[in-house]
Amino acid sequence: MNNRQKRHNLIEILSTTEDELLLNQIKAILEGSNVLIWDDLNPHLKESIDRGLEQSKRGLGVAHDEVMKDFRARLPK
Repeated sequence: MNNRQKRHNLIEILSTTEDELLLNQIKAILEGSNVLIWDDLNPHLKESIDRGLEQSKRGLGVAHDEVMKDFRARLPK
């Protein structure tokens, strides 16, 4: 798919969507804004993020680098 087709497909999606969050996110990206979308997130997702941050503060979990190292070791060579 070339860039012209991609643009056309995106325009089609944007012109028919009723998803306000999606529209706000696209607008923020196009305007180069770092708009926080926290208030627009699903409450369950917010709880999950908060729980993960709290676990991280307590030293629970595994660092990203360690996870990636383990993942790469499992990939076939």
